[in-house]
Amino acid sequence: SCFYFEEDKMSYWNFNWKTPATEGLINNGSSFEDIIGQNDILSDVKTQNRTVIEYFTRPETVSNLIKYLTTTPDFLDPENDSYRSAKVSCEILCFDNEQLQEAIVSNPTALQSIFGFFSTTQPDLNLLKLISRLVCFLISRRSSQTLEFLNSQPDIVQNFLQLLEFPEISDIFIKMVNNIEASHEICNDYIQWILKTNRLVVKLIERLDSSYSAEIAENAANTLLEMLELCFPFNNEPVPDDPSLQMFTRRFPEVLRFELSEIFRNSEYTQGLANLLVKNLDSADYLKNVVSVSTMLVKLICLEISNSSSLDEKTTVEQLPAVLKELLSQLDNLKTQLKPVEVQDPFSLPFGTINKPFGFLRLRILELIAAFVDSRILCVYKLLADSQVFSLLVDIFFEYKWNNVVHVLVDSILKTVLDNMDDSLVVPLFEQSKIHERIADAGILCFQTQSGTCYDRVGFMGCVTQIATYLIDHARKSPAVQQQLSSSEKWTQYFQTDYEAITKIQEPSDNFDETDSEDDPARDIPSQSSRIKFEDVDFPEDFTSSEFDEEDLEIFHNPDFSLESLFNTDENLGNECSDSDDDDEDDDEDDEVALTTELITA
Repeated sequence: SCFYFEEDKMSYWNFNWKTPATEGLINNGSSFEDIIGQNDILSDVKTQNRTVIEYFTRPETVSNLIKYLTTTPDFLDPENDSYRSAKVSCEILCFDNEQLQEAIVSNPTALQSIFGFFSTTQPDLNLLKLISRLVCFLISRRSSQTLEFLNSQPDIVQNFLQLLEFPEISDIFIKMVNNIEASHEICNDYIQWILKTNRLVVKLIERLDSSYSAEIAENAANTLLEMLELCFPFNNEPVPDDPSLQMFTRRFPEVLRFELSEIFRNSEYTQGLANLLVKNLDSADYLKNVVSVSTMLVKLICLEISNSSSLDEKTTVEQLPAVLKELLSQLDNLKTQLKPVEVQDPFSLPFGTINKPFGFLRLRILELIAAFVDSRILCVYKLLADSQVFSLLVDIFFEYKWNNVVHVLVDSILKTVLDNMDDSLVVPLFEQSKIHERIADAGILCFQTQSGTCYDRVGFMGCVTQIATYLIDHARKSPAVQQQLSSSEKWTQYFQTDYEAITKIQEPSDNFDETDSEDDPARDIPSQSSRIKFEDVDFPEDFTSSEFDEEDLEIFHNPDFSLESLFNTDENLGNECSDSDDDDEDDDEDDEVALTTELITA
């Protein structure tokens, strides 16, 4: 055979590449406005066309892109997007291309124009979002060159702080601290510049005060919380010494984590927190931010204490780190904030009316107390016990029956206390809070309200059973606690009713024995979630649904699992097939009754 080609057939074998529109405009010498305004500009950039990439890496082109990002449009058209060119410029500058990135960071004039935007006190919010995105992109992709430039700008931190009311500035601060390469040569200089020379932590703490706007305080708190989070090793594991392995734990240099942790533990930088607690007692929103930062700080300090083992049973409160001691001195003020306050306009929920909402502030204070307890420092436990904080927590636990977040927190606090405190502190807990009797009252009331198929348990009953188990476990090793429990008639009644019933329900899932399953009478009682499906039953060939009335069919679909119906099955079996024909044979009737019995007991 032979092959031949016709001239008009050759187009079949050609790829017929089409020149991108942007490349055509560039080759034709079109203006920058025409190029940036054509519709396929972003798709042409993302294809990494050589001509297009080279055009946008030119210094004059980069300057034009940044000009769109930093200049408010002269005319704002409500029908069209006046910021389209700025958005397109941002997308191009943030494109992940080495040549584009190098063209930006190697141009001091371009960087000066970008960061000079933050020197204004009334920025264009639309442009602020775009240029903040570009700054975060440069810090994460080109951290060495970008941070070196920032280090040379003496007023840049102050410029950022004056715009802290915008959340985009908080994102920049977090990026500035979080995206430093472990092998960065100027890492130590940068730490000295941003954290010590500019005292960024101190200035952020100052802005938690009510003298600043609520937006500034909120963003300052979020920034501090993110920075504090960086002080903790990933998954509470130490960072490996080998820099090549650090990427598997945290993309964060150990030297910066250590320095940041040292700054937060230094009372010189954080001494203002305790004063802010007192100053903002009348402002719930500001106090919530102060307490949130204090909680993370206490966790960091306690982690350092547990790793160093520098404290023992003889340690006093005066010997604690300065920040921890100052926060503990405000315990009475925190207790005052924990007391419930009735609202003028209660609101209704499916489980009842709420007259005393718990609120985020009180939740944050609970988390701070939990951080104190997790320290496992004996003098801290004694201070909390003497202040009757644990008694107040028990009151809150039982007052908010359906707030499971509160229940879990109090449950965790009590478990830690019972695991780490001796009888000299546990017995006063029983005497002050009467926790065993309050648990018994709740359990007995819940057990008595269960009747028939009605089985309503209050929201805290799951945690009540867990706390009761903690008390029982602690009583096995403490004669004093055993005496407290055994001397209470309410506790004995609760233990023999609700607690015993719940533990029996929980036992089969943990200690199930197949050898005893056939002899267990509870095995034959169907669960409430059981549903009979007709397709799973082998009916006789001549069976028709007309042999059952609507009441019988309802029984098949939704069987009655009450104890009365289960133990009176024989009496009711004769009524299950009330519409059978009189001329049916007796053996057919027996088969139908047997089938009904099998369905009900399935």
